[in-house]
Amino acid sequence: MQSRWRGHSARQKFIRQRNAAVAIQRRIKGHTQLRRFAKTLALIRQLQAKARLFIARVRKRHDFAARKIQHFVHTLYSPGCDDTLFIYRKDRKLLRMLRTRRTNELERERVKRDALERAAAIKAKRAAVAVIERFWAKHEWRLELRKAREYLRRLPHDCRVLWVKLNCAKAQVSDLKEEIDGLINRRLASD
Repeated sequence: MQSRWRGHSARQKFIRQRNAAVAIQRRIKGHTQLRRFAKTLALIRQLQAKARLFIARVRKRHDFAARKIQHFVHTLYSPGCDDTLFIYRKDRKLLRMLRTRRTNELERERVKRDALERAAAIKAKRAAVAVIERFWAKHEWRLELRKAREYLRRLPHDCRVLWVKLNCAKAQVSDLKEEIDGLINRRLASD
């Protein structure tokens, strides 16, 4: 009875110590994770501050450039300006036409460039398809030759020779038919 009681009390003591150790470990892990999170949050806030400063500088530059352009346009179109770039109202139509012509030229160049890029992409795809088709045709041809080899193994020698001659004649007939069809199509196209 005493041994049972000692075992039970020792087990309870061990369980309490283990639970305390687990609680301490969880606390330490939570504390390290909290510190890590706080550090990353501080870094994120620093990056955001630097990004805001950078964006403000960029906006300042863009605003300065926009003000310069507006000033230039204002001096260009102001009627009381003694500047050599002064453009009279009659010439504004010409200026607009020149601007639209330039934008149309740029648009045409962009469309042409896009068309050339698309054509190059299509050409590359077609080349890839041609390579794949060529390899597939070789594969099919090899399979056909394997089947023919297996078939010819079962035939006597005399029959093999006749079978080969028959297949050669079939190939020549199909080539001749394609050539005649091409000649007929050319003749019909020229008439």
